[in-house]
Amino acid sequence: MPGRGQPWREGGLPDSTITTAELKDFTVRGVDLSFFKSPPILMTGAPVPIPHGLGRVPAKVTVTIVDGPPAYTPPMIVEGVHTMTDVIVSGTTGWFVVVEAT
Repeated sequence: MPGRGQPWREGGLPDSTITTAELKDFTVRGVDLSFFKSPPILMTGAPVPIPHGLGRVPAKVTVTIVDGPPAYTPPMIVEGVHTMTDVIVSGTTGWFVVVEAT
């Protein structure tokens, strides 16, 4: 790391220091960004399996209500047991949700 008043420059730094060259060559792999977001899904009252494509059980799932039925009924959204292929969500008929999983 440069001292006070010294600009960053490439080379000449210990191995434990990130250099400008290493920042220039930085790449992010797809496995580092495994994320799923569904389109709006209509709740039917029954469990709805939503394929997520992560290849593993999601570590975190967020369910967001995005729209409701024309005649208001109180929403109830319930997450089921998620699997390696699907996120399971059920909810009050007529409500639309978006599911995000990481």
